[in-house]
Amino acid sequence: MSHDIVGVIREHYPNSLNLGWSGIGPLYYYQNLIEFGSVLKPETFLFIWFEGNDVTDLLEEQKTPLLAKYIGRKEPFGLFYLQAELDRFHQESIAEPTGVPIAAYTEKARQIVTLYNLRKLLGMGAAGSRHPIIFDWLSKMGGKKQTQNYPPLAADTLRKILSDARDVVAGWGGRFILVYLPAWKRACGRMKDMENHCPVLDHDFRRSEVLKVVADLNIELVDLVPVFETEDDPFGLFFFPGSHYSERGFRVVAEAILRHMEGGTTRRG
Repeated sequence: MSHDIVGVIREHYPNSLNLGWSGIGPLYYYQNLIEFGSVLKPETFLFIWFEGNDVTDLLEEQKTPLLAKYIGRKEPFGLFYLQAELDRFHQESIAEPTGVPIAAYTEKARQIVTLYNLRKLLGMGAAGSRHPIIFDWLSKMGGKKQTQNYPPLAADTLRKILSDARDVVAGWGGRFILVYLPAWKRACGRMKDMENHCPVLDHDFRRSEVLKVVADLNIELVDLVPVFETEDDPFGLFFFPGSHYSERGFRVVAEAILRHMEGGTTRRG
């Protein structure tokens, strides 16, 4: 049994489907809503916003030509009906006797050539924009603030995809909810024995800007920041500092969503 957000929700709603996967951001979420959600037409569609990297993901994704075609588009290109062809393509890609896809070797080679891991450590470009670890360390050592280093929110793009997502889901009679997930840095100062090790943080992950877009569009909101702030043991919500949520963290998120869905009260952004 899965212990992530959808896995816990399935304990109450067995037919729940996860349309996300590792490494994708808001424009991918919207693409999946258009291509798959509009065919499946679920009663409730949860649009997850993770403040730890979705600001940078959206900046990067809107520059991707294929993904950019979905900005302002409400009709699918028909990917749902290409599943058999896609399955065939992936099966043919696994050509090594060991069963390791050629794509895995290609990706490893690409990372070595482009110094991916080094750029990630330094916080450079697409590889490092999500987790500029060394800048956090240097900032703490020098007592300098990081406001200028945090990327801007692509507010116009976010406003457009959320507005269209809301309308598309409403068009099939569904309920559209944005779920706002906090990053570990927000809880770091309250983690036992971590107070002196937390990176300098004087920005708010563009939170107020994101929530303003949600409020302006009158979109239903489940905000996990207040929930995390009331947890007695915030450290236990994460596997380790800098990671995504632990099993308990996922359960706290899922249960907050379920309470909101079943409580009959609608909170707007």
